[in-house]
Amino acid sequence: MDLEKFYLQTKHWKLFLYFILYSVISQIIAVPALLNRGNLPVGILFGLIGAVGLLVFLGWFYFIIKGLSKKIEKTGLKVFRASYLFFVIFPALYLLIVFIVLPYGFTISTEGSSVGTVAQMIIIPAHLLSMFSIFFMMYKAAKTVKIAEFQRKVTFGDFAGEFFLMWFFPLGIWIVQPKINKFAE
Repeated sequence: MDLEKFYLQTKHWKLFLYFILYSVISQIIAVPALLNRGNLPVGILFGLIGAVGLLVFLGWFYFIIKGLSKKIEKTGLKVFRASYLFFVIFPALYLLIVFIVLPYGFTISTEGSSVGTVAQMIIIPAHLLSMFSIFFMMYKAAKTVKIAEFQRKVTFGDFAGEFFLMWFFPLGIWIVQPKINKFAE
């Protein structure tokens, strides 16, 4: 199966349904595991569920950028870089590792912490890089959609709507994905 073709040509309602079904099925699996765990850590299960969900979600952005950049190259505006794959893989890998290493969770607050200082020095920057990666992919995907539409350089003001629609994707997928379908034809 060609994932790029899947993400670019799947209708908005099907893509929405796939995302929602994954969320519901993962909850059906995760909640009983959490309730019946006893003393067993369920971090690996939660880490895998979260990492796969994040990969699927960020994959949508990645393949928007990759697929639509082929349409944009004709105008001389290059938007895709192979290094963008890092911004997809890092947040999922970070989530998986945190759940495996700290299966019972952790707290970092002004009143104390459940992890050591060294762990905090690793977790906090990794978390910030993970958040940056997610927003960066949203930014690039929204920009790519608008460049494909306008066929010229764009400013943030031109694609801010698409950016926020992707951020609030349960609503945004209904508006952005039909545009993507049209450009991918």
